[in-house]
Amino acid sequence: HAPDSPISVSSTFDEDSTVFLLELLIKIVLLNRDRVMSIWTIIRDHLLNMIMTSASSDHTYLLERSVVGILRIAIRLIRKEEMIPQVLQSLRVLLYLKPSAMFLVSKQTAYALHELLRTNAANIHSQQDWSLIFSLLERVGAGAKPPREMTSPPETPTKTPSSGAQSDSELSLGRHSIESVSTNERGYTSDSGVYDSQPSSPVNQQLNLLLSDSVGIQGGWTLVNKNGEIESVQPLHVNQYNIVLHRELLGHDAIAFLKSCESLAFLVRDAAHITTENFDSCVHCIRTFVEASTHGSSSSDKKNKVRSHKEKKMVKTVPKRKEEKLKTSRSQSRLGEGYEADDEDKADEYSPAYQQVSLQLLDLMHTLHTRAAAICCSGETTDENGDNKPKINLWSSCWCPLLQGIARLCCDSRRVIRTAALTLLHRALLVHDLQTLSPLEWESCFNKVLFPLLAKLLENISPNDPFGMEETRMRGITLLCKVSIS
Repeated sequence: HAPDSPISVSSTFDEDSTVFLLELLIKIVLLNRDRVMSIWTIIRDHLLNMIMTSASSDHTYLLERSVVGILRIAIRLIRKEEMIPQVLQSLRVLLYLKPSAMFLVSKQTAYALHELLRTNAANIHSQQDWSLIFSLLERVGAGAKPPREMTSPPETPTKTPSSGAQSDSELSLGRHSIESVSTNERGYTSDSGVYDSQPSSPVNQQLNLLLSDSVGIQGGWTLVNKNGEIESVQPLHVNQYNIVLHRELLGHDAIAFLKSCESLAFLVRDAAHITTENFDSCVHCIRTFVEASTHGSSSSDKKNKVRSHKEKKMVKTVPKRKEEKLKTSRSQSRLGEGYEADDEDKADEYSPAYQQVSLQLLDLMHTLHTRAAAICCSGETTDENGDNKPKINLWSSCWCPLLQGIARLCCDSRRVIRTAALTLLHRALLVHDLQTLSPLEWESCFNKVLFPLLAKLLENISPNDPFGMEETRMRGITLLCKVSIS
């Protein structure tokens, strides 16, 4: 039974016994994988219940074994074609975990995902399944908050939004809610929807007419002279594009980060794994890891804050034996994590690895850039219903986001990374395939890649290397000139 079930509430919860029974159940499932179809729903619901309740009650050992258990089952059962959608969608529960709980199992999840992809990536074909895989990699490796559509169950009029952890009754009443997360319901009312529902008065119509005719709606000033006439002032031209991918990144584990990057490299370097079904998700995942790797391993320093926040919440009234056990586990955790005085040593230890990962991410983006045309042209032209798929725009869907990711690393604080990124960006922009771009697409290239790059380089990115930054700026200007005259 789970730690929050009625049985465990009325008596002392024995975590070790529960883990033992859980391991026994998982072993039985693995030994009977050919006959698991008939009981899969029961097994899945029980494992999801164990994960959610152990995370909400801070039973860390049970949480770890539950997550490892469902991942072991997923690796084994995904080899069966008919089980792939059900098994993969059951892993969506990992996106519901709070950051502190996700951090505790990040290493185990990263290694399990790598094993799953290494042995069964060729069996995954659905765009929805690939989107889930890359969302898990972003969450586990880079510490990125998952998209709203991945974590927000559809709302009903009689229920209020949950805080991320569901009770046993909610799980039993809506056991299929985790599998069928709605992506169409936004859960909020936009401003346009509010205003569209209001009646339009003559005053509002006149006001809307004035606003639509003036340039003030575009960000400029609207002046009224003494005669009541409107005079417009030409607004300043501001580039609204940015090469920085706006993702909320929390603390991540360095080992999980490195292993997740290894999984990405395995997928990209095998031409059979990246298709039109997962190209967008793959590029977005790589750019998320670029943001997490920028400026070295500084983002991994947040993990101590996450862990300390978790330890504060674990302080509860427990029996004396349980309290002593908790103190022992905390001391072991501190020995494994190190004290705050060792944080700088940890950062120095992983700095070479982070630098190598940044160079690897650059190589992956360049590889995808050179193969983008072949990947998009080799995809199927019809969907499952036999309808023609819309033609993929190479610039907006493939080349532009990849060039933005490379340009982002041109603004890294490390000189080696900036130099390598500028070299690859120069090579990518002057490649023969880009000569087929239309004038509007070339304008988009300047607005979305080159101009934001130069604007970002004007910032004080690396105060300890002013001469290196000046060299980088000069190389950026040279690249802009070469692209302009080519």
